[in-house]
Amino acid sequence: MKMQSKKQAGFTLIELMIVVTIIGILASIAVPAYRDYTVRTRVGECASVFSPVKTEFSIFYSETSLTPDSLASLAEYSQGRLTGTITDYAGDYVDSVDMAGDIATCQLATNNALGNASAGTVTFSASTTNNTVQWRVDGSIEDKFLPTTL
Repeated sequence: MKMQSKKQAGFTLIELMIVVTIIGILASIAVPAYRDYTVRTRVGECASVFSPVKTEFSIFYSETSLTPDSLASLAEYSQGRLTGTITDYAGDYVDSVDMAGDIATCQLATNNALGNASAGTVTFSASTTNNTVQWRVDGSIEDKFLPTTL
């Protein structure tokens, strides 16, 4: 009688260890990148909260060829579309938005979810040429967390 050998199916211990090592390496790269992504998304709330102020600023400039002195003067000119109270422009991760001349400052909340950006500021600076307004973004937080477009 002839004996047939039965093949073993499955993985060896070394193969499983290699797979676990590869997964560990990928996770060590992905977790910090994901953390930065979530902080950047939360800081991006500044751009959303600032959006109505930006729109009214553009309207003010196009109609008067001047920049407003403050958020209060812009709110007065907007005929009720804005308020002059800086805390009215708050969100989950934004405490307030204030404006002085052509510079608006977004104050981020003190929140662990913001990581290194917690309690920082994002500054929107307007430059006006040929009856158009261009905004530059800067701040006290790392550049990788700043909104890139408005």
